[in-house]
Amino acid sequence: MAEKEIEYNGVTMHYTVTGEGPALILMHGWGCNHTTVASIERIAINTHTVYNVDFPGFGKSSEPE
Repeated sequence: MAEKEIEYNGVTMHYTVTGEGPALILMHGWGCNHTTVASIERIAINTHTVYNVDFPGFGKSSEPE
C-alpha cells in the first residue's frame, strides 16, 4: 500500500493506492475516513487498482478554510 497526498485549492488530500487493474475510487461517507471502506479495499485489490480517499477535513486530509 502506498500512502500519498495531493494538494488541491489549498487543501492537502490524503489517499492510498493498492492493487492492480482497472481503477476503482473508494469514497467514505460523511463523518468517516478511508478506514471505513477498508474492508471493500481488501477485496477489490484482487482485481483493481484501488484509490481510497480521505475527503477534505476527514482522516489525514487537511480541513479547508
